[in-house]
Amino acid sequence: MSAGPSRSRLGRLAIAIALTIGMAPACLAVPAAAATAGQEVADCSRSFTPVRLAAGQAADHLVYGELCLPKGRRPHAVQVTVHGGAYTHVYWDFPYQPENYSYVEHMTRAGFATFTIDRIGNGASSRPLGALVDVATNGFVVHQLVDALRRGTLRNSGGVSFAKVVLAGHSLGSSVVFDVASKYPGDADGVIITGMAHRFAAGIASVVPALSWPAFLEPRFHTLDPSYLTTRPGTRGELFYDLSNADPEVIAIDEATKGTTTLPEAATFLPYLIDGTTSRIHLPVLVVLGQHDRLFCGGVTGTDCSSSEALLEQERPFYPPDAELEAFALPNAGHDINLQRNSAAWFNVAEQWLARHFSA
Repeated sequence: MSAGPSRSRLGRLAIAIALTIGMAPACLAVPAAAATAGQEVADCSRSFTPVRLAAGQAADHLVYGELCLPKGRRPHAVQVTVHGGAYTHVYWDFPYQPENYSYVEHMTRAGFATFTIDRIGNGASSRPLGALVDVATNGFVVHQLVDALRRGTLRNSGGVSFAKVVLAGHSLGSSVVFDVASKYPGDADGVIITGMAHRFAAGIASVVPALSWPAFLEPRFHTLDPSYLTTRPGTRGELFYDLSNADPEVIAIDEATKGTTTLPEAATFLPYLIDGTTSRIHLPVLVVLGQHDRLFCGGVTGTDCSSSEALLEQERPFYPPDAELEAFALPNAGHDINLQRNSAAWFNVAEQWLARHFSA
């Protein structure tokens, strides 16, 4: 490996860690051409978008986002990626071996645009009182971002606008996608749901002790109020991965770049799976889980993720026919499908699904 790419990847990791702890390097204020390691295939710009937490309030909070376009192209569709609890945008654009683990790099290479955000309260985005931030708050924030993308008013984007928007969520971020797609029907044209299904495995109980760690106990989050939580140090590997198919370096970087969740988010993300929300999503839907996702798959109570066919049959009753539901179970994978060694398998499935519905 040449010295150049190594420095590039170290730089990405340094920026990722800085954003995780709320430091916004000066370089983030201006467009960053080809900000990812795949410099030859993407033009990326970083922005802070003013948002409101609720209707009628002032837009006095900022959401950090990275808009990446395939180099020299202006696709008509953009994917808005929404990370889960105790994560940041890094989950979708992983800085280590991005050719293997970055969904953003894979999609821009395939000709698709992405807008990857730090959810409100995470990374470089504003961190309001945690008591003010639940899943519906996140949904309202994403709704405003989608409006900016459609209108071409996103900062530092050069006025580029998009006719089609696909929302891609992971874990708690999938509940945010459910909220937006069901509550603001004109926002999304399709949704990708990962790390979430309608039947819970017994292992979901393990989230409670692992994700009950007050974030302020860690130096990087010491300024946050007590309603912000993160994962207890050293628990992410067992909780989120199939360890037999994971790189220890990935897990270490995952720990180093982890984010937070709020008590209201933790209290409001599961009801979206039991209140009929998904029956109101009349858009193409792709559902993807790791075969060994201990939170949702297996056991007496969990979803059957043993095959893509089984997963599809389990999830089909919860969506309307016009969702044209498709499903994929990633073999030998846990909850964090982006960060397993075989993540490219599901990236390819998503790419093919996007090509069928939203050709680049």
